[in-house]
Amino acid sequence: MNSEIIYFVCESGMASSIMGATILKKRLLECGITTDVKTCRIAELPDQAAFIVGEAQLVHRHVWKTHCSVHPVDRILDPTAYDVILESWQKRVRLHD
Repeated sequence: MNSEIIYFVCESGMASSIMGATILKKRLLECGITTDVKTCRIAELPDQAAFIVGEAQLVHRHVWKTHCSVHPVDRILDPTAYDVILESWQKRVRLHD
């Protein structure tokens, strides 16, 4: 559907980003969306990253590039917390199709 990647960030690149990415991938599949969701440490985020998801406290502390679309998640283990992210991704994909 879209060659862009969703990056799920956390401080260590292991715990919360993996849990959140797993939930996000499941929600995307439930909506019929297939796209790559990668996890990484916020300090190692690739320069080309344009769609970023992470815990609210973490992403609010970081200084972002102007071209990034940053989506904070307040309750990382709550699947309904990803609804706004899904809507934003679907809008982004429609704009680029």
